[in-house]
Amino acid sequence: MGERARSIGSEAETKAWKFLQSLGYRIEETNNEQYDIDCLAVFPSKTTSYELIKPRYAPDGLTAFEVTEESLRRKKVTDFRDKIGRYNAENPQEKITGGILLIDQNISPRMIEYMRNEGIWGWGRSRQRLYKEKWGTFHAWEEKLGVVSEIALDDTCSYLRCSTPPPTSFDKLLYFAIFLDDDFHKMSIRKIMEILSRIKEESISPLTRIGISPVNIHLEFHSVGGLSASEEDFEQQIVRFWKTEGINIIAPKKIFSDYRTFSSL
Repeated sequence: MGERARSIGSEAETKAWKFLQSLGYRIEETNNEQYDIDCLAVFPSKTTSYELIKPRYAPDGLTAFEVTEESLRRKKVTDFRDKIGRYNAENPQEKITGGILLIDQNISPRMIEYMRNEGIWGWGRSRQRLYKEKWGTFHAWEEKLGVVSEIALDDTCSYLRCSTPPPTSFDKLLYFAIFLDDDFHKMSIRKIMEILSRIKEESISPLTRIGISPVNIHLEFHSVGGLSASEEDFEQQIVRFWKTEGINIIAPKKIFSDYRTFSSL
């Protein structure tokens, strides 16, 4: 049994595997004793447009541990990096990337930066919360509203989209949930405007151009690296302007969700 299973126990082991499976991963192997890698997880290469896309931090080869001292974590990261390197050197046809999953723990931005420099992706509490929320939203909308798709905007940002075309019993025609997976940048009003400009062009303007008005939409934002935008900024710079164009933003009680657990660097 691997290091993780000894240190965090079978309950946390099950929790880790369920988390990966909820994101769409297929668990191919656990506790690889030859390389001391806790899990080999594969994300399906063929997906339809109605599935969650592969996460940015993709732990194809995974270790998990419960170490709170950062100096010890750094040693664990370099040790794991070496294991990944040895695995890839001896298995050139099936190379893997490395991910570290810390169950119910935080990873500071400095530690995230260190991991990134070492080529190891880190999944602490904040990133796990972000992806759990994305998974939960995806399936809740799918069950209640209809077909949901995830659309990538860039390496750090994607959004969920659900349409309830008329005739519809819902007061909103389009639903959008934006997820920013960037430890080093807060979600600013400028970033929000850039994101919404693309969403508007790709999904909303085609409706207004054929005479559908007003278009009622649901919007919500999720960020792993914090927020600098305020609801007042959002109301003044986006909501009021879009309303003049026949687009009504019907926001939930909590339009912004911040999963940051440390101050940004």
